[in-house]
Amino acid sequence: MVKLIRLTSEDNCNFKANLDDGIQLSINSKIALQNLTFNAEFDVLVVDATNREVKFTLNAYTNLGQNMNVLTGLLTPRSYTSSEVEIFYRDLEGALNEALRVDASTPANGNVYGNFQVKSEKEKVEILFKYTPVILFSNMNEIPVGDTNPPERTGETEYMAISQATDGSGDTLLADTNPTDLINLGNLSSISTDHTAERTRYIYPQGTLAKWSAGSAVYMVRVENLVDHAGVGYEHGFGVGLSFSNLANKEVEEIATTDRDFEILDEKTDEYYRYISPTDPHQEYITDAYPYAYNDNVPNRERDHIIFERKAGVITGCIWNTSDGLGNGVRTELFSYKLSIADRHRALHPYIYMKAGGDNAAVGRPCITMDSLTFIKNTEFEGTGQQQAIGENEQDDNVFQDLATLYSDLVPTLNNELFSPITPAGTIVAQPQINGDILRFIGYSDLKYPANILYTFTHPDTLLSQGGVEWFGFVLTPDGLKQLINSDNFIVLLDSNPLFSYDASRTTYGTGSINSNTIANRGRRVNILATIPKNDNSGSLEYEPNQLTFIDFDLSAPVNLKNIAVRVLDKNFGSLRTFGLSIMTLLIES
Repeated sequence: MVKLIRLTSEDNCNFKANLDDGIQLSINSKIALQNLTFNAEFDVLVVDATNREVKFTLNAYTNLGQNMNVLTGLLTPRSYTSSEVEIFYRDLEGALNEALRVDASTPANGNVYGNFQVKSEKEKVEILFKYTPVILFSNMNEIPVGDTNPPERTGETEYMAISQATDGSGDTLLADTNPTDLINLGNLSSISTDHTAERTRYIYPQGTLAKWSAGSAVYMVRVENLVDHAGVGYEHGFGVGLSFSNLANKEVEEIATTDRDFEILDEKTDEYYRYISPTDPHQEYITDAYPYAYNDNVPNRERDHIIFERKAGVITGCIWNTSDGLGNGVRTELFSYKLSIADRHRALHPYIYMKAGGDNAAVGRPCITMDSLTFIKNTEFEGTGQQQAIGENEQDDNVFQDLATLYSDLVPTLNNELFSPITPAGTIVAQPQINGDILRFIGYSDLKYPANILYTFTHPDTLLSQGGVEWFGFVLTPDGLKQLINSDNFIVLLDSNPLFSYDASRTTYGTGSINSNTIANRGRRVNILATIPKNDNSGSLEYEPNQLTFIDFDLSAPVNLKNIAVRVLDKNFGSLRTFGLSIMTLLIES
């Protein structure tokens, strides 16, 4: 007669059970392991000072020798277990994005707005990079490839949505979508001429995927119009910001104070700019910078510009204006915030709200770099990855070119034409650098990528494309699977009852034990129920032998089995670390 016992454990594969009626064992009784399932947790990767650096550089116009600085991001030094690999992939993504920046330095710091993404699916890992142009976030402003005529522009609000009036009258903001009005395209103002102290008239991401680039990024608006009025309190001006919360998910009537993570406020002509940053979360602080040029009395280019920048893992908020009185561009930094390890991969979502009525405040042409890899490698989303002529001159590729003369020392050189179909991809060489320890862990060959060496990818594996046209980007795809190294032989040990089982794995046992290649191993009695050779590179084990192997109990007389205790150990008789529920089934033949 065969009896079945099912055991479960959440204690690192230590199985214990009390049997109410017991099982009668004769002196000839036997026991077998029918199946076993568990998830082992084990150390798989150690990140330390020797392997934590990742680097990135872009050699553009290689035929002219215009190379750029090598930038560095840092992985978090720590050990990862098998259940924490997804945490590591997020940290790797954050470190790669930290190795990206755009500014006006010489030589340039890889002046390409873009972002990395680490995708982990089943047993494969991919590292993706994509160039991200500066675009109008309320207008697609698409230029058809090969169009030599004045660009066609659409008024589609693909990225952003406008809050609705509570009385059901429709949009609370007016967005200029006139394709022939290039200089004002994208401008925002309140539809109502009334003023409010609340943040109920706002534009926000339309969907959950619309977010600011997590690598190098910019978000810029022009103070189009600011006129003081007789309203009281905070019924003036507007706010521009970034939120860790996605307002599209909240369906809120008003932007909450707790959703304002990075923000710059411009309210009255004679009052200083204010800001919010996570240094002191959600608190407004007064600066020593005041609005300088803010209406039709000066040309558009000379009006104040509110700018958020993300570079090398730091977010800054600043004002560009001509307040020196000499017509020179002046950059005034309002705040600077170093993203924490936890925050650097969190999505940030842009928003703008208007307090003053439409006659008293307007935001000019909001431009932004949105995440370019969220939308299925960006092959099915027409906004990012496209060259966009959104300068005030129709021949300008980006808004910075409009400001190049006025802000010559501040404007980054963004050569969008480098990444158009017109320019051969061979003129651009992206060079990410990752330590061999990390590469081998995510599946690259041990032989090709040795340990503790920064390996440079000079020719990315795959160029990303859109509509059959290659835009600048690449995918790094390992040639193998994720490497999670686990014990290759597990030992199932019956602690509650003696078995006719033996272990002969060492020459001697106990303290100071040895294992000699020239001396025969010594056998010892150990209650081994089964050994399981298994290495699936995941730590997950689902074991069920094709043929049962029964092991004899060592009994001199019949007994009633009331208690049973079983452990699963590694190949060296060491304890396991497991997570989740472990399940074992035993068969007893009496």
